[in-house]
Amino acid sequence: MESSDVMTIGMPSSSSSEENSSLLLPPPHDPSLHPNDNLHPISKLQSVLSSLHPSPPTLSTPPCLPRVMRGPTRWRSGYIHVDDLSPLSPSRGTFSANIYLSNPPPSSGFPRPGAPKLPGSLDIWPLRYTRAQFYLNAPFLSSLTSLSPSSQSVLRKKLGDPITIEPEEGDLVILCVQRPHAVTGFKEGYRVSIQSFLEHEPNGNLTLQA
Repeated sequence: MESSDVMTIGMPSSSSSEENSSLLLPPPHDPSLHPNDNLHPISKLQSVLSSLHPSPPTLSTPPCLPRVMRGPTRWRSGYIHVDDLSPLSPSRGTFSANIYLSNPPPSSGFPRPGAPKLPGSLDIWPLRYTRAQFYLNAPFLSSLTSLSPSSQSVLRKKLGDPITIEPEEGDLVILCVQRPHAVTGFKEGYRVSIQSFLEHEPNGNLTLQA
């Protein structure tokens, strides 16, 4: 699920593309200090996950895609949504891995009440619910896939204050796509990222896919 503010552009990024690697990451100044800096960002993520997880993640084709938001965005405070509307499970889940390449200018934010936020920052609501609670609250939760402004207003009132992350260029943020999240809007500039979805299956396997 994505709002009209987000575009998926260009050719799919491939972890085996040396041309893409040179465009996305500068050459290391000291190879001995940065042995993996010549890897595509998704290949670097795969390497890190392999060191932390019993089985290395599988890369689908394509494993990721570039995503662009251009100001002025439609949703000034951000579009609250989930990418997977389903009950949370300890044995499986879908996570969004976002590598930030550029952010909009700090001065490009919309005027808003409350504490200031950097334009393009990420809001996450750590919503937790059992399978029974999920079905009991289905009408409300279904608004997490709606583009209706009135639904967005209700969501902000009922969900309360989010946790805000202000990613810098080069940062990686991994979030559970079953939890509500939104990107703070901005008046001008671009927010460019590489996005891959990390699937965790009941058998423990991991897959990175666009």
